[in-house]
Amino acid sequence: MNKAKETEIRYLIDFFRAAAVVPEKIEPSECPDFIAVIDGETIGIELTTARHATEKFAALQIERAQSEYAKELRKCVEDRAKDSEDGVIIGIGFEDGVPVSSEDKAALEHVADTISNASANLPNSGTVTIWSEKWARIREDAGMKSARLEPSAPLPDFIQNLCLYMDGKHDIKVTGSRGGITPNFDDSVLLPILNSKNDRLKKYTVYDRSWLVIVSGLAKFEDHNPEEESANVALSSFATVFGRVNVTQPIPSDFDETFLFKWPTQVTHLSHDRN
Repeated sequence: MNKAKETEIRYLIDFFRAAAVVPEKIEPSECPDFIAVIDGETIGIELTTARHATEKFAALQIERAQSEYAKELRKCVEDRAKDSEDGVIIGIGFEDGVPVSSEDKAALEHVADTISNASANLPNSGTVTIWSEKWARIREDAGMKSARLEPSAPLPDFIQNLCLYMDGKHDIKVTGSRGGITPNFDDSVLLPILNSKNDRLKKYTVYDRSWLVIVSGLAKFEDHNPEEESANVALSSFATVFGRVNVTQPIPSDFDETFLFKWPTQVTHLSHDRN
């Protein structure tokens, strides 16, 4: 089983737990994603992720590029460190939905220099927040008292700030936060998913029943190999977070059952048994 399928089955197991469903058997498949036996019936289960709409790039694609940038940035800072266990933690405040440009990648070395120079002057333990020039101006215009006291630097458009922490003796670590105005889960999110998955349902082998499980609110931690490297990158995801559920009923789903699973505990039954 590949890593993507391992991740999917973890979310499916979490869904079953939240929905108080005890499957007698679960098998990974391709079309559908999983085959489960529940109460003696064979269920074909399609698992998909709800994500924010963006103009040019997919929301999770943007987050993935930001995460790759963060990992490369950590490596650049590590290469500059005099001590591989200097204890710096780099907290990145991301701009939700802003893609990584080729100019951003070209300036990565400059951002690493900014972090290295600032952390070199920090006591252990100590902290400093470096704001992007854009957000430094916004904060100053808003009359925030700390705006004039905290440093700023040229940073990529997708980064609001860098929070640096010196904390004991350990390898260099990167964390990150994302946020913004949380959209509702409404028809604009649901209908494109149903259009795609209803078509996919036509390719299924015949099962007793078919379920569509739409997952949202995922927390993402970057994969690492514990045998080869320490866990030094942990970045949250905002692209799959939604507010209220507000969809037009009845929903046009061809599946016998359609669920919205707000990970890790909330299940909304979007359609009910039509038989």
